[in-house]
Parts: sequence; structure tokens; C-alpha cells
Amino acid sequence: MTMVTGMTTSMAVSAISVILAIVVTVLLVVMVTPKKKRESLPKFFVFLHDLFNFKYLIIEKILKVVYIFATLVCLIEGFLTIITSPTAYLPGQMVLVGLLLMVLGPIVIRIAFELMMSFLLLVKNTMEINNKIKNQNKQKQETIFETSEEYINSFVPEQKTCAKCGAKISKDGLFCSSCGEKVEETEKDN
Repeated sequence: MTMVTGMTTSMAVSAISVILAIVVTVLLVVMVTPKKKRESLPKFFVFLHDLFNFKYLIIEKILKVVYIFATLVCLIEGFLTIITSPTAYLPGQMVLVGLLLMVLGPIVIRIAFELMMSFLLLVKNTMEINNKIKNQNKQKQETIFETSEEYINSFVPEQKTCAKCGAKISKDGLFCSSCGEKVEETEKDN
């Protein structure tokens, strides 16, 4: 009876966990992850936004910690193997094993972690290149827009401003259409 109750409770907890996870996932996807909402989010949610959109990689930091831990385990185990080796049972072999652990262990670990870090750097550099390309494309679009505005404005006739009332007068106009004042040639707006 106790086993059945335990299984029922475990299944209920699992079902509730899945339902809550679905609800929170939908809320985060709708309210936190869109790029346009990033600027209006509180600081903690900006962190979540960046985390969920892979703005930075946390595995790099985790790998560094695991590398240090694994290297220290190798060194400590090698040292302890040397000092605790039994004298009656092949003491030379245990000292050799301890020395190998202390010397070769960190080298093998370093090579393995360098390979993993090289892959991470490749991914990281690819992300940075993509961001730079996006920024360059945005700048080009802005430049094209500014250039097209200048081109269009080159067809719009220059305007003069009436000295008396401030109304705009076309380039060829001699009199203000608002107040009738004669426009002097030197009063041009740029």
C-alpha cells in the first residue's frame, strides 16, 4: 500500500511539474525572449533574456571550473598514491602510478579541455561575426536611406523665408503669399 501511495504521489508531482513548466515557458517566451521587449525589462529579466537568447555562453565558465577541479583531483590523487603506497606490495609501481597521475594526468586533461575550448571559441567567434555583419547591414541600410533622402531633397526647390512674417516662399517667388512683402534675394533657408 505504501509503495502504491508513493508512486501515486510521485506521478502527481511529475504531472504538476510538467504543467507548471509549460505555463512558465509560455510566459517567458511571450514576455521575456522577444528582442523588442529587452529594453523595457527589469534587470533580472534582461539577464534571463540574454541567457535564453544565447547572448553569451555559460558553458565556457563551467568548463574552466571543471578543468581546474579535474586537474587538482589528478594532482592530489597522484600525491596521495605516492605517500600511501604500501611498502610490502610493489612500492615502486605505486610511486610510478602516482607520478604518472601527477605528470600525465594534467597534460591529458589540458589537451581535452583545450579541444573543447577551441570548439567553443569557434562558436563564439561565429556569433560575433554574425553580430558584426548584422550591424554593418543596418548601417548600410541607414546610409542608403539618408542618401536617398538627400537625393529626393535635391529635387525639392530651395525655399526662402519672409523677413516680415516668417512664412516659407518658393525659390522663384518674389513676394510672400501670406503678407505680400517683397522677398530679398539674400534670405535663403538651407
